[in-house]
Amino acid sequence: MNKVHEAIIEKQILLSTNHPNIIKILSTFQDKDKLYYELEYAENRDLNTFIRTQGILDYELARFYSAQIVNALE
Repeated sequence: MNKVHEAIIEKQILLSTNHPNIIKILSTFQDKDKLYYELEYAENRDLNTFIRTQGILDYELARFYSAQIVNALE
């Protein structure tokens, strides 16, 4: 698996986006073993963690987050 290539693409995508629903990358750095991303603070965590802690979302909340994802992808 080419993780270096995936990391480069992820960094390029984050640097090229400017949308309120997509977290901003502030900087990157690495040591001999790892690559680090400095990201803006996400007060309410990421959506995956939120869903895991909430369990099944009710219809209105699922509709809200689905609309936010569609908005970000547009």
